[in-house]
Amino acid sequence: MRILLLLLVSGSLWASPLVNSKSDFDRHLALHRKRVLALGMALRDRFYPHIDAKELKVFLKYHDIAKTDLVHGKLHTSIDDLYRFYGTRLSEEQEPKLKNLIELINQTDRRISLMFLDNFRCSEQNRKIFKRIEWLADITDRGMDPVASEEFGRKLKAAVEFSLDDETREIVVWLQDNYDTITNPFQYCKNSLK
Repeated sequence: MRILLLLLVSGSLWASPLVNSKSDFDRHLALHRKRVLALGMALRDRFYPHIDAKELKVFLKYHDIAKTDLVHGKLHTSIDDLYRFYGTRLSEEQEPKLKNLIELINQTDRRISLMFLDNFRCSEQNRKIFKRIEWLADITDRGMDPVASEEFGRKLKAAVEFSLDDETREIVVWLQDNYDTITNPFQYCKNSLK
């Protein structure tokens, strides 16, 4: 969601040796969503066993849903537009267009997330925990996934480098230490389209 705002880096992105087509881009996004789900469920099992696993799993399946073909119409066209920015050097004229496009996608993701939480009648405490788990899984994946570095045009900050309290840092260190094991089936390079 919010992480996509990092696309704007010094007005440029670099070309990707891994993502070379819209279908590669779609695959990258689908695998990111699967990794966030796997990481989130691992977090739940290790640190939040009191959270309902089925509800959390459904919630995490909605992560970045606005960036998929599952949300159609005008927004799908926006995802096609987003891909057009991938790996290109942005002009001053393009930067605000990309920023607006990202905000449209992120607003849609936030609306979908809130609808889910309202439909499941989650308590305020569980809402916070669900969002926290999703955020921790997302920033960990973005910092460790080599395709994300290509997507954003630079090596992304590891989750542990964020300003975190001691408890959160401990959780993130555990997640990063176990990242390869948890995400193994969903790593882009191991699922090459070639």
